[in-house]
Amino acid sequence: PNYLSDMQTKNAKSVVKKGKSISSMEPGIVSLGNPVKPAKLKDIARLLTKHYGDQWENREELGFFKDLLNENQIPALQAEENIGDGSPEDVDECCSERPVIEEGLELII
Repeated sequence: PNYLSDMQTKNAKSVVKKGKSISSMEPGIVSLGNPVKPAKLKDIARLLTKHYGDQWENREELGFFKDLLNENQIPALQAEENIGDGSPEDVDECCSERPVIEEGLELII
């Protein structure tokens, strides 16, 4: 059986109020999580350039990071500047958490 064959029209229920239609719904936009710190954004851009080269933005599987950096206006070229010397304090500040992209995919830092 599949999800379509399990449905029975006589037991179907509506998800909208009585007298309303689905086309009249206007769902609001939900903000996504917490803002990412500028230091972490710079570190992400630096790591992407280091691991994938200067053309990493052209790789389809890295679209999440391209969008993230573009939304926060942190160009990849600025990532090399003011990132720190790699001391434990810099790593703790920038990389304390691993960002999860999608289920099963994770950026290894």
